[in-house]
Amino acid sequence: MPCAIFRENTDSQLRCGLQARLPVCCPQYRKLTRTGNPPVYQAEFHDYQLQQFGDFFWIVSDDPHFDAGQPIACTPHFEEITPPDPSVFDGAGTRHASIASKAYHVSADQIVWLHLFYPCRNITDFDDQSYQNKHTRFATVPEGERTEEKPSARPVTKDGEYCCETFRLVPSIPRTFLFVNDQ
Repeated sequence: MPCAIFRENTDSQLRCGLQARLPVCCPQYRKLTRTGNPPVYQAEFHDYQLQQFGDFFWIVSDDPHFDAGQPIACTPHFEEITPPDPSVFDGAGTRHASIASKAYHVSADQIVWLHLFYPCRNITDFDDQSYQNKHTRFATVPEGERTEEKPSARPVTKDGEYCCETFRLVPSIPRTFLFVNDQ
């Protein structure tokens, strides 16, 4: 059984554990596939190349569920930018949002699912006490001439010390993403 490796931004120590659900915790995902009658179980391994940009980790795959898809050899283009005016998210998941993290512009040369693992400690006033972290939101602004998508801000998904977010990147629609608070 592969050992899970916990990656820490602030120290260089690696600790082993048994959390294998997230690539940020485990660079290799193991899935058992059941086929036949009587059932036959077959182990399937996916090696993820966990990458880091700025203060977050990421991987890309061909499926919105990293454990169902295959890793893709594509490197999105990231750039830290000035956060947009938080009022663009009014009515799109927030009412009076405030910026809670750095903002990033991202694009890709092919269609991919981008899986982000953002440390909660890097989000200002992270709402760790309420149900589903309802005040902290993951916000995206799609860009490009051919998009009909609107800005959105949705509740975050937290696992351990990370906010885990997934979205689809299309070459003609780059995005800006960040975290906001809507209290």
